[in-house]
Amino acid sequence: MPPLPSSIRNESQQALEQPTLGLGKQADFKDPNYLSRFGFIPSSEEVPTEPGYSGQRKYGSVVYYSEKTYAGNPDGLPVGFAKTEAKHTLEKTDDLIGFTCAACHTGHMEYKETSIRIDGGPAITNLGKFREALVLALAYTKYVPFRFDRFADKVLEADHTEADRDRLKAKLDARLDAILAVAGKLKELDKDAVEEGFARLDALNRIGNQVFVTNFLNPPKFPESEKPKTSANCKGKGRLERQSRE
Repeated sequence: MPPLPSSIRNESQQALEQPTLGLGKQADFKDPNYLSRFGFIPSSEEVPTEPGYSGQRKYGSVVYYSEKTYAGNPDGLPVGFAKTEAKHTLEKTDDLIGFTCAACHTGHMEYKETSIRIDGGPAITNLGKFREALVLALAYTKYVPFRFDRFADKVLEADHTEADRDRLKAKLDARLDAILAVAGKLKELDKDAVEEGFARLDALNRIGNQVFVTNFLNPPKFPESEKPKTSANCKGKGRLERQSRE
């Protein structure tokens, strides 16, 4: 089973089609109804408000937002999905979408046409099936005729060149290669692993795989000025200064 990418380009996620085969364009991968099949909770594109409130009263809580610092959810991302602007990423080239804690720690249920949100509760998601669908969507974009063309038309500017399309294709290929490389390593380590299911997320192993396998396959390279520094006292033998590239 391919691993879930820790992040994906925002434009790519918005432009992907569902991993189904058929004549012409397929439905959008980002469709809330499709993502809800994996247990993700739809979220409004704008902050719901009621007279006298400026928060998510619709979901049973009152949270005050500043219109200057919170722009709503224009991409219609589910609960627990978050966009990181390019300037805050390591490579500083693309906006990325990844998970926050809320993706796995927000419960939701429907009772008599009433939505009940449980902040901090366990999410009833199936990340295993979701990551399979996401990787298939990327693979179909690469291999299914005409799908990459539609993908490129959405991701790139209207006046893009063939060189722009080639660079995008190279990025897509590199992303798939990286995912498959990690999948190969995890397959060696998880020979006796139990497949996850709805509400059966193995968080500790998932975090361990990310830190001790995925990150080591392609460790980030910090500029000299941004290398983190740590200090430790070594039982009176002096002060140890070290730099970490982890």
